[in-house]
Amino acid sequence: MRSRKYLMHIALVFTLAAASGWEFWPFDAIYPSNFWPFLAKIGFVALIFGGVVLYLRKLFGPGGRLRPEGLETIQEARAREARERQAVVDQAQDGSQPEGQEQARAADTPER
Repeated sequence: MRSRKYLMHIALVFTLAAASGWEFWPFDAIYPSNFWPFLAKIGFVALIFGGVVLYLRKLFGPGGRLRPEGLETIQEARAREARERQAVVDQAQDGSQPEGQEQARAADTPER
């Protein structure tokens, strides 16, 4: 008697699963039967990926809540590089080597 009740519960689960609306799930086959349903599937996937990208951009983009403090924006990086370039040009005009150049040049030179 108990096994019959158990089988009825299993049958009910499969009946509910079949009538749940999953028959319209867009990922039913690898090869499409028509062009337009295939294009609709690709559009659906593109929308999902686009939503994920926008959400991550909001979280980790400039000013985002989960963005680490140490990351700099593109404008800050360009300004830092311009300052470094100007420092190298100024040191070259003075005739002195930039800091660390002597050690780097010595490390790059192979010993004979």
